[in-house]
Amino acid sequence: MRWLSVLLAAVLLVGCTWGGTKPDPKPEPETPPKTPAEVEKVLGARAREVVGFLKAKDVDRLAGVIHPEKGVRFSPYGHVDTAKDLVFGPQALKDAWNNKRLYQWGSYDGSGEPINLGVQDYFARFVYDVDFSAAPQIGWGQSIGQGNTVDNWKEAYPNGIMVEFHYPQIDPKFEGKDWRSLRLVFEKKGSDWLLVGIIHAQWTI
Repeated sequence: MRWLSVLLAAVLLVGCTWGGTKPDPKPEPETPPKTPAEVEKVLGARAREVVGFLKAKDVDRLAGVIHPEKGVRFSPYGHVDTAKDLVFGPQALKDAWNNKRLYQWGSYDGSGEPINLGVQDYFARFVYDVDFSAAPQIGWGQSIGQGNTVDNWKEAYPNGIMVEFHYPQIDPKFEGKDWRSLRLVFEKKGSDWLLVGIIHAQWTI
């Protein structure tokens, strides 16, 4: 009878081990795009879409891709000042677009004078001052334009991915000192990549 007791105990042990439902394995954490090819694959369509909205001055559609909680931060030059750069939520940007209020966006390079502009005038000077939809170079997750301004987008947006639309020069007589870049920074919310930063980079004194 002893062998029967041992056999019964073994059956019970197996039943306890395998009879229940196994817990589902935890999903592997999603790896953010890192290489230029990966960034282009993930953000190429969204980045070009945003450039199209900016070119068309379609603030309503632009507002639709702005992060609803974080809003979008505007940096007039390549250095992102997280304490002073203005941030607008989707609705706030639409409201500001249609009013005549002047906002202080920072200081002009060289003179140090305050940048006091309405939203539409700021866009014309510090967002879409050249046709970035035809930019000859695009940096997927990496900066192209380099100057004496500290480029700190990675520190300002540790969870962000940046796409840069770049002109190495506008007029050959300036020998590249008139280069321009539009840097768009996106962060992921759910399954979507939303706009959190618009950085206008250029040659500075």
